[in-house]
Amino acid sequence: MSLLPCLLGCLFMLEAIGGGAAEDLDEKKYSIDAWRTIMQMGKDEYLLMYRSSKYDGRLGSVAKYVYMRLCEYNNTTQTAKIRFMHSDLSSAFLVGVTQRATVSPSPENKTNIIRFSNADSCNQGTDVLTADYEVLYSNYESCFVLKLLSTEEKRCEMWVKEGFEVYFETEPDKEPSDTEEYEMDDEDEGDVKGGIQRRWRGALGQCVQTYSDICGSLQYKIYEKEICSFSPIMKKTNTTTI
Repeated sequence: MSLLPCLLGCLFMLEAIGGGAAEDLDEKKYSIDAWRTIMQMGKDEYLLMYRSSKYDGRLGSVAKYVYMRLCEYNNTTQTAKIRFMHSDLSSAFLVGVTQRATVSPSPENKTNIIRFSNADSCNQGTDVLTADYEVLYSNYESCFVLKLLSTEEKRCEMWVKEGFEVYFETEPDKEPSDTEEYEMDDEDEGDVKGGIQRRWRGALGQCVQTYSDICGSLQYKIYEKEICSFSPIMKKTNTTTI
């Protein structure tokens, strides 16, 4: 059995016990505001759960543990500084980079685009590197999905608020529990589609559905429990800046 139905079923159960705000599928079009997506981070850290490619052009690595947090922001100019931290596979160090995130209406008057630039660079003249990301979906609470616009390939990212990563720890080849199998077998054939749609209404589930529909399968899982379990120690003692 594929990972997606089991994962969405778990996320639906999470929403049912109050793990996040439930949203109907029709509300998706109202959940792509870029500035609100940035501001939802607040003081929380967000973990990169899935990426549609192994290589991360923003960080210049294939890091398996990546998180970001909001450092400062200006509501008037809709500009923020975001700190990215990622593991260095050649050592036990976390490497940090600060980027400027700006939201400004595009020529088409869209407000769902976030422009990242290299805020850490000393020379902000002609050497500024930028990358535009489209907000595909955000529940404004615990997850959001971004897509890089500067390539014909579907370069997508799904970010999840720290604490919610436990609901993504099911492996693709893990067998469903007896309870899960009973619930699936107990559904009439005509109710299967409705059951899946109900599971997808959860806030986290909508992020998973959006990523899967637009970006493809959940192939490259960036979050790894084994690596991330060392993150508190790594953050305190082994942080470097580039």
